[in-house]
Amino acid sequence: MEETHGVLGKKKGLPCNINPRDKDDAVAMVLWFKESIGEPLYRDGSFSRHTNYCRLSVAAYSFDVRARSYKDAKQWSSPTVFGSRALFRPSTVPATLVIDKIQQSDEGIYRCRVDFSNSPTRNSKVNFTVIVPPEKIHIYDDKRIDKSVLLGPYNEGSDVNLLCEVKGGRPRPRVVWFLENTVIDDSYDNRSDGVVVNHLTFPNVGRQHLHARLICQATNNNIVPPETKAVVLDINLKPQSVSILTKEKHVSADKRYEVECRTSGSRPDAVITWWKGSRPVKRLAKNFAQQNNQSLSILNFVPVIDDDGKYLTCRAENPAIQESALEDKWRLNVHYVPVVTLKMGSTLNPQDIKEGDDAYFECNIRANPKAYKLSWFHNNVEIYQNVTGGIILSDQSLVLQNVVKSTAGEYTCVATNSEGRGTSNPVKLIVKYAPVCIQEREEVYGALKQETVALRCEVDANPPVASFHWTFNNSGDQTDVSSEKYTTEVTSSLLNYTPNTDLDYGTLLCYGENEIGRQKEPCVFQVVIAGRPSQLQNCSLLNQTANSLQVECVEGYDGGLTQSFYMEILELPSLRSRFNLTTYKAPVFVADGLDPGTTYRIMLYAVNKKGRSEATVIDPVTFKGVAKLQGATASMPVSPLIMGLLGTAGILATGVCLVLAALCRKHYARPCHRPDANSTKHVPMEAVINADDLIVDGSITGVRTPNSSIEHTITAEAIRNGNTIEATDPDIIRNQYERRPLHGFMQVYEYEPPGCREEDDQEDDGEGYAFKHVAKEIHAPSQTMYRSLQRPCRTNPVPPPAIAGSQTLTHKYRGPEVVTTSNRIQESCI
Repeated sequence: MEETHGVLGKKKGLPCNINPRDKDDAVAMVLWFKESIGEPLYRDGSFSRHTNYCRLSVAAYSFDVRARSYKDAKQWSSPTVFGSRALFRPSTVPATLVIDKIQQSDEGIYRCRVDFSNSPTRNSKVNFTVIVPPEKIHIYDDKRIDKSVLLGPYNEGSDVNLLCEVKGGRPRPRVVWFLENTVIDDSYDNRSDGVVVNHLTFPNVGRQHLHARLICQATNNNIVPPETKAVVLDINLKPQSVSILTKEKHVSADKRYEVECRTSGSRPDAVITWWKGSRPVKRLAKNFAQQNNQSLSILNFVPVIDDDGKYLTCRAENPAIQESALEDKWRLNVHYVPVVTLKMGSTLNPQDIKEGDDAYFECNIRANPKAYKLSWFHNNVEIYQNVTGGIILSDQSLVLQNVVKSTAGEYTCVATNSEGRGTSNPVKLIVKYAPVCIQEREEVYGALKQETVALRCEVDANPPVASFHWTFNNSGDQTDVSSEKYTTEVTSSLLNYTPNTDLDYGTLLCYGENEIGRQKEPCVFQVVIAGRPSQLQNCSLLNQTANSLQVECVEGYDGGLTQSFYMEILELPSLRSRFNLTTYKAPVFVADGLDPGTTYRIMLYAVNKKGRSEATVIDPVTFKGVAKLQGATASMPVSPLIMGLLGTAGILATGVCLVLAALCRKHYARPCHRPDANSTKHVPMEAVINADDLIVDGSITGVRTPNSSIEHTITAEAIRNGNTIEATDPDIIRNQYERRPLHGFMQVYEYEPPGCREEDDQEDDGEGYAFKHVAKEIHAPSQTMYRSLQRPCRTNPVPPPAIAGSQTLTHKYRGPEVVTTSNRIQESCI
């Protein structure tokens, strides 16, 4: 029997002599068995004569060479023993059964049976032992700190105490300490928990041991290399000198400085630490190793106000070596922005300040150099002394007299010196006050009878509102609203109000109350009968281009309901709708994609759920074909100033011409046949001129309207109502300022062609035309109104004569009446 050892997880070969005794003999088959109790794993008819023997062994491997060469031999491995891990190598001397990835279960006694062609069978045994190597080595110091990476640093002359622990291994490993290649401790202990321990005491380490290696080795076989763990000794030596290289006369707080400190004579590099006063400065320095046993430390130092007068110290030492430290000190003179602290007066209770009380603040300033200015701020807005307003600044104090709600907020003080401005901490002043309505003005709600509107009363109060109270006022009668009809929330109250009769429309007042008192000014809600909104006012065209425009209007009364705004653009003269737009925020409309060279009418409405307002009409709006000319000639820009000057000159020239025409007509006019003003047949020239100037495009824009559209663009209807007369025109956009009513005396005349007068009233001026006095006194200041009206003639009507300045009157005879006014009546004969 041969003894063979293998290492767990490694590879090992089991020997077997297969050489035949005779030269002419040959191997027929090689069989491997592992002795154990039980039935063999491999059974074949060729082994029937060995049945009794095989029951004590397990067939593990077979190598069949019968009728084959070694190269073509048939091999079989038991799947329960080796499986694919075994391979028989007959070419080695001796032949071996190589086992790969050795397992613990592979240990045991193996029998190799060799069958020859002629010679008897040969059996040999191998006692195979599996060695389990030790696990990873751990090195600890005497404080049970893992030193597997770094050992030390140790002080020069001190003792090194180490503990090497090895777990596992079969058989138990030997644990030995080496200094470099020299054994310094081979004593070890086998503990009951399977751990082998070696305690090392290495006394009096010195400079000669610097960077020396201490190696712990564990081994339990000579097949594989032993497990080792090496640590390097780090030994501290005392520094010899230290100095701060940069020392400023004074430094500024919150600015960064680099302070250098150099030391020498320490081995390894000295441990350089920085101190402010008695406290170390950490994580701000970088140390650099230099030649000749020198070290440099650079401190990124940012002084603060508390550093003023303190010492900045550079200390080089080996902390483990007593009395080894060397120091260099620098006294700091720190200039800093004032440090300001604000607090409320010590005699005040910050939680119990209400309107009408006095409050004061105290500002504490620390500064180097001394502060030369102090400012105060309320909600980040600087405040100044105002004795009459109750703001008093005294030294480093702020006094607020008779505080109100607006006085509340955050207060800060700011001190200034040569280093800058220092702002204090904010101190919040809380002022308790009675409830105040959040809404700034009276809210109007429109509702029909039996329609419920939700009225929300929101107030601002400190402390929060405890209760709400509602009242209703109609025609001077004020009644309380039952608390069952409204609900109270944290800062608001909701009243669902339903008017049932006309007397239920009026004013609802809401009052909140807290511990300070009752709300002085209530929240006001006006409930009115809902209706259609008012007409849009002051509509104007803006930003008109070749195919787009913008219209802006002023909204009127909304009818008590939420309103929207609607614009419709109609193409003239077909009145075909080309553009529709609805907006909800404000009456501002933008339309684009319109056709150049086309005339449009713009209809504008305000709409609520009760209906829409009367239309506001802008008519006509014409888009010139500018876009069509861009390809031919580029237009030359005209200065607005030049256009204004030209327009002004044209107006002045027109006025001069009109005045000259009036003077000439007065000079050449014949005396009138009848001086009676009540029966005059003459139209004053100024009246004609005024009529011509006033009635333009249905508005006062100064653009004349062609005769073809005069019936709907130049219309002034005199509507008699008692002693008043009102001129209305649906195409005129009313100004936001109403015109004053006409008061005074005004005469109205009708024109009659000859042949159409009644017999008893026929009076001629010599040329066959007459004016009939048809109106009495009406209210117009110093003006006379003439109305020309063409009546149907009974026989042979004659056209009216031409009248000076009659381009306005003569083409109006076929339409409605025309009203002209004049402050001065200059008669002339026709």
